[in-house]
Amino acid sequence: MPAGIHLEECEFDPGSAVDPVGRIFKYKGRIFRGIYAPYAEVAIRVLSEAQANRWFDEGLISTWKADFMLPDFPLILEHKRIPFVTIRSEWPAEGLREAALCYLRVATVLAKAGYCVKDAHPWNVLFDKTTPYVIDWGSIRPMSELNLDFWYLQFRKYFLIPLCLFSLGQTKLARTLLREHIIGVGNYIIDLPSTIFFPERPYQIFRNRSSSSPGLFFDALREYVSTLSFPSIGGEWINYEQPRFQALTAPETMREKDRIVHRLIAEDRCSSVLDIGCNYGLHSEISASLGKQVVAVDVEEHCINDLFRRTRKTGLDILVLFVDFLWPMGESGIVNSIPTIHERLVCDTTLSMALVHHLVFKHYIHFDSIAYNISRFTRKKAIVEFAPAEDEHVSKWSPERFPWYNLEKFITSMLKYFRRYSVLVSEPAPRQVIVFDERIQG
Repeated sequence: MPAGIHLEECEFDPGSAVDPVGRIFKYKGRIFRGIYAPYAEVAIRVLSEAQANRWFDEGLISTWKADFMLPDFPLILEHKRIPFVTIRSEWPAEGLREAALCYLRVATVLAKAGYCVKDAHPWNVLFDKTTPYVIDWGSIRPMSELNLDFWYLQFRKYFLIPLCLFSLGQTKLARTLLREHIIGVGNYIIDLPSTIFFPERPYQIFRNRSSSSPGLFFDALREYVSTLSFPSIGGEWINYEQPRFQALTAPETMREKDRIVHRLIAEDRCSSVLDIGCNYGLHSEISASLGKQVVAVDVEEHCINDLFRRTRKTGLDILVLFVDFLWPMGESGIVNSIPTIHERLVCDTTLSMALVHHLVFKHYIHFDSIAYNISRFTRKKAIVEFAPAEDEHVSKWSPERFPWYNLEKFITSMLKYFRRYSVLVSEPAPRQVIVFDERIQG
């Protein structure tokens, strides 16, 4: 960072204004944390130990000392930049588990060195692909400041209970709870005396906390979280006939629409792709294998858990998320400091395959609403599959109910947000793939 930078050139995170330790700010795409003077000495010691003892390998976000200072901040730390900001309502159950395990690993290594993460909520975690990182250095304090009762109640509320609900097959209840921030009826019910014993095994570990060190307490919780299993929950798309990814060695063996996607993404100069309704992730894996940074979203719990697990093995650049296209997350957090999902997940190119006709005929959504929502996720180009009324499946859904359902009107709606388009013949006939290019800004 150049010398002589001034505070007004920095974009400060409004949510970090409540942090007594310091403040997060952005500068030219880089992420910094200014540390106030009373906390600078501890932060330097933690940084030294983290580098010496490889805490970054355990899930603490990579951090280093910047070579400048600002008024009020005698110490500036720079953090590794995570490409996309996500929140717990968007994580697959497997992702929530990995976030919890990461938090516990970091808490354990800190405890062994005499430090703690003084709070335990998921807004301190971000995902880079399928790897979670604890990002809040402001919550790292000497062990003497740890209130373990407070810590457990937070970890229970924000991690353990939704994980337990997922393991019991109560996915809708878990998702409803995950959409709440600190306030909400679910969080209120969780804190009632009648529910304080749930989940039972972690509660027993918590009750016996005085007989072990904090490190052993965190290890016991980690063992519990590791052993949870998530049953396969059936959904509308769980049996969708999407082929599995077989690498890019033989694209000629793909279905026609998959070859179209492969060709369009290969020719696209985009760096990021949002796959809306990714199902088992075929097009996401094609895009990632072509060197793109991919965000894969769907509402099928089984599909996103499966894709999340496979991506952890393959290492492809895919961020797997639960996102309901019809009910996107708006601003949230304290003073609405967390931006809308459209701001956080916007990509150069969006893919919307086998989506539009389902939104119209099963949810009664008009083309204008679909086009508006797709455009908000799109920085440059949108690739959309369209199944006309005479399509084999659509024709069985009484398309006469929507006389406006035709390609011309869909294109008209999309051209409110894009300057040009092209139509490609796809399969099964008479389906088509439309490429909308040159996103209109503003």
